[in-house]
Amino acid sequence: MIRCPDCYLMSNTRTKHWFCKPCYFPHDLVWAKMSGEPPWPAKMLTWNEDNTKALVRFFGIAHQRAWVGRKHVMPITSKPEVKKRSQRWVQANEEMKEYQRQLSLLYPDAKPQESPSPKTETKESQTDVEFNEEDKEKIKQLEEKVLQQEDELNSVKADLKYEQERAKQLVEGVKRKKEEQDQRVLRDKSVSEQKETSENYGTSAATIDLSMTRDQSNVIKMLQDALERERQEKKELVDKVTRDSQKNRERDVQQAVKRAVNKERLERERVTDEAVKKAVEKCKQDRERHSQKALQMAKDEAEKSVQEAVSLAKKKQWCANCRAEAFYPCCWNTSYCTLECQKTHWCTHRFHCMRVPCSCNREGPMTPS
Repeated sequence: MIRCPDCYLMSNTRTKHWFCKPCYFPHDLVWAKMSGEPPWPAKMLTWNEDNTKALVRFFGIAHQRAWVGRKHVMPITSKPEVKKRSQRWVQANEEMKEYQRQLSLLYPDAKPQESPSPKTETKESQTDVEFNEEDKEKIKQLEEKVLQQEDELNSVKADLKYEQERAKQLVEGVKRKKEEQDQRVLRDKSVSEQKETSENYGTSAATIDLSMTRDQSNVIKMLQDALERERQEKKELVDKVTRDSQKNRERDVQQAVKRAVNKERLERERVTDEAVKKAVEKCKQDRERHSQKALQMAKDEAEKSVQEAVSLAKKKQWCANCRAEAFYPCCWNTSYCTLECQKTHWCTHRFHCMRVPCSCNREGPMTPS
């Protein structure tokens, strides 16, 4: 479609003899030779970047496309050597001749084609532009509008050509009638000289013929003026359609540029928002990780201090009476901080003291001697 919108449109519509119809910009005709095949008539579409191969589309039933080397591409004016002309080759050749005939009808003043030369592609065709689906649909609609306008222009041109031919025929008919009337006048004059009785009739006929000739000249002038006005109107219509299509194209290009700029800005904002969100999330995770680590360290230190305090407490002796730190042991599991506590607690401890056998006659605690 990018190389030739007309080929794309006609290949999809598939009307009768669609491949024989010339495009708006006609393709060059060449002889292209594939391996194992004779030189085949084809349309040349384009050249590759280094101009070593040409993309051609062959005439025939299948209308296939292929890249052909430059040395295997010959101009259509040359006479290739075809040893065996198959039915497919003859059919392709006939289709090529029909294409040339229709091309000569559309462009009667066109020169015969010369050898194809690689065309330098413009900067716009070399740049690869990526469009989204909306832009592609818009481009397709624009191409359809351009095709419709081109069809309208072609119809206007055809109507103009038809009117010109019609006016030409009218002028020729008027001239023919004038010549016939002149001959009739001369004949009437000769008859009037021979017959005196028809003199008045001849005079009146002459005057009538002269008035008719004057009327015919006025009719010719009026027709020419009408043709000139119609030609001017159609020219103005063509210019108006061209200007409208140009304005629509420029407006669509501006809208496409605006959409591309807005899309880029939105994409940049989206990327920035995502980066900010990722940074905030990462900061939250780092802060939570540090807080968890600090809590774990504080917990470990507290547990360690508790264990140390417990182990230290286990190493000490405690008073069995007041639970203070004991310095005076009584037996293997009982100690006291002072003698007063020992005396106070003796009434209870004497039944369980393991230092000496229990003596019920003993009324006081045993004190170290």
